[in-house]
Amino acid sequence: ASRAAPAAQAAWLGAPRIFRGISTRSLCGSTSSSSDSSKPRPRLKLEYLPFQAMAETTRFMLHHGDIPYDDEVVWGLEFHHRRQAGRYPFNVVPVLHIEDSEGSEMTVAQSGSLARYAAKLAGCYPEDA
Repeated sequence: ASRAAPAAQAAWLGAPRIFRGISTRSLCGSTSSSSDSSKPRPRLKLEYLPFQAMAETTRFMLHHGDIPYDDEVVWGLEFHHRRQAGRYPFNVVPVLHIEDSEGSEMTVAQSGSLARYAAKLAGCYPEDA
């Protein structure tokens, strides 16, 4: 049985609210940049360990912006093999694999960078920053 707090469990399951009693829809400006249908959205895959920690802000932002992404949990021998193969920049996770409409892929590391990118996609990051 999980011993995580109910709020933490709800966040892990992609709850629509991340703060008690406050809808996340009121926290950011317009999400028009994330709903612009003229631009094809990149395909996103977030890789992280089975923990709520460094990838949570990115998950929250992607969920808030209704941005589809694959959340791949890596653990044990598979994590070890991928790490040894040099799949992770700086040899750590989380990482976000971004595939554009032409099929080229870029891997971004560092949780702060991932969170800022996700916030921009969700329309929650100032354009002049």
